[in-house]
Amino acid sequence: MSVLDCAMITGTLRGLDFGDGTIYCWDGPISGLGLAPVRDLDVDKGYANGSVANQDFYAKRVLTFPLVIGSPNVVSKAAAWTAYLALQTAWERAQDQDIALLLTLPDGSTQSFLGRPRGFIAQLDQLFRGLNVIRVLCTFVATDPVPF
Repeated sequence: MSVLDCAMITGTLRGLDFGDGTIYCWDGPISGLGLAPVRDLDVDKGYANGSVANQDFYAKRVLTFPLVIGSPNVVSKAAAWTAYLALQTAWERAQDQDIALLLTLPDGSTQSFLGRPRGFIAQLDQLFRGLNVIRVLCTFVATDPVPF
């Protein structure tokens, strides 16, 4: 499964909680969960049909988290902006080391991914129109694709 319904899922990155029960509500499904893509070492046979199969490995995993900061959890533009800045700090790129992203799933189990946050894309137009809503799409690259 590459897309998971986000109800009852909470994430934590650099001490910031997001998702269910936080000020950062889900704005769509998480992508990148399930099985990681396979990276194979198969070699084409050249002038013959097919290939010679070699070892398969899991490739890096790209996780995306669509979030919305705003109504009904944020009542002012200042509060939405403060929450946005905190999210920006948590999701800034990691310079030279992998960090852990923790997901708490609906059954109470957890999955941790080791990798690097790669920032987010923000949609600020609703905030500037007075709706106190900011939509963001956060990206995390799990360089080790196997959850621990």
